[in-house]
Amino acid sequence: MPYTLPKLLFIALFTMQGSAIPYLAIFYDQALHLSSNQIGILLAIAPFIQSVACPVWTLVADRWPKWHGTLMAVLALIGGSAIVSMSLLPALLIDKEDLTMPFTCVLALMFAFFGSPLMALVDSAVLKILGNHKILYGEQRLWGSISNGLSILAVGLLISATGNNLNVAFYVFAAGSVLFIVLSLFAKVESNDDSMLEDDLDQDTRPLLKNNLAPNYVWPPDQPADSEDDDVQSSVVTQHQGQLVDRRDSRISFANTVLSDEHGHRNSLRLHRTSTSMARDVHLEASELMESLDRIPSLGLALSHIPSMESSLAFLIPHPEEDNIAPPPSSLKSRKVITFLLSMLIFGVSFSMINQFLFLYLRNDLGVDSSILGWTGPVGGITEVLTFWVSKQLFDRFGVTVLMVSAHCITIVRSSLYTLLVPGSPMTSAFALALQTLNGIAFATIWSTAVSEVDSFFPPEQRAIAQGTLAALHMGAGFGIGCVVGGMIYEALGAHALYHAASLLTGVSLVIFLIGRIKSS
Repeated sequence: MPYTLPKLLFIALFTMQGSAIPYLAIFYDQALHLSSNQIGILLAIAPFIQSVACPVWTLVADRWPKWHGTLMAVLALIGGSAIVSMSLLPALLIDKEDLTMPFTCVLALMFAFFGSPLMALVDSAVLKILGNHKILYGEQRLWGSISNGLSILAVGLLISATGNNLNVAFYVFAAGSVLFIVLSLFAKVESNDDSMLEDDLDQDTRPLLKNNLAPNYVWPPDQPADSEDDDVQSSVVTQHQGQLVDRRDSRISFANTVLSDEHGHRNSLRLHRTSTSMARDVHLEASELMESLDRIPSLGLALSHIPSMESSLAFLIPHPEEDNIAPPPSSLKSRKVITFLLSMLIFGVSFSMINQFLFLYLRNDLGVDSSILGWTGPVGGITEVLTFWVSKQLFDRFGVTVLMVSAHCITIVRSSLYTLLVPGSPMTSAFALALQTLNGIAFATIWSTAVSEVDSFFPPEQRAIAQGTLAALHMGAGFGIGCVVGGMIYEALGAHALYHAASLLTGVSLVIFLIGRIKSS
């Protein structure tokens, strides 16, 4: 199996993410006896801190690339130890309830700063390991998605089988952490493995690897012709789908670039690539390839086309060696841009309110068994991946407005239907799983559409930091605010009020989005 290490890294990391993390709200409630207000604050720490930690640790990894694997191992050790230590708090703080919240906050902060950025670091490590074959990124991450769904399911089944012993979630988390640390120490992220044979690739990705030349590098279409490296002194053409294209008239990747010097010799150009530039390039390269296809792309290629929110967060701080330029004030003053970003922020708030307290609601208010909670992992994961798979075709056929309206309406329906579930009814568990399929569809639709829309707002050299801003608003501020507000509503008014409020906020987000689509007279 080609590129085994990247797949194992994603499997181990998503085992961590899919074990203890989804069940923390229940642990805070049942084991630590915290209020919904306090739970909301604890859940909000990770999104807020992650927005800062992801770009910081990505810059560190790019500054000292040979220590990238060691850095991941150290961060996993510190962040993982914080989560595992939470399981010890009920025994250590007996008769010291006033210390429970402060100690839990410290541990949550440790995990948020050291553990949460691991996703972005693994993304960048895998891209570096893939070298010239970055287009295969999606095939590697797919294994992580599978691992995440199976981990949530396994933990749910184990909790149910052990008489609701929540500690089993931390055991699985610890096992995943140990595996991840070991794999990270063996990861040589500076390697540029060119050994993969073309026969190992599917028919969608094979054309990009012909001639096995330089790493990906997107040349902006407005780059002047006289800006070439003085040391190269060459004319540059790009081989794409069997044709030679002048780079000054194209935005395609440097993946298959041939340099012809004054003596007619062919050389490959190797440039220093940072995590943010490589993530941008694989997104653009996948976009270019998918444009040339007349059918649904392979699943791996489709996933390469969609940058993860964690990778997007890493774009927030421009790398000193790159020409990331902040979007000009004129762009940010556009009503269409402002309303779209504001809509994504508010949608992030409502989406967080629905999902962060879902397990707590299903378990405490509806009496759903932990095994059913576990099944929400693969059920939601499958629909999410399948929606990402066809997202490009949906975008091309229906456009931004239809997809954004659909995602909002799906979320409103889902949130409203949760309030109609009857506690203890035999059908409640089945309906809860059915509603979880809507979660995967809504999330994949909203994020894939948002990435494509933000790309259309800004020129190529500004899209990276624009995507970082989008992720920070939606995943950072939106998710964080949603946790705090959701906890307050849950504590004061109950779960039904929480989900009705989430429906209302989603409606507000939709109205703001539509206002931005109205053409000025």
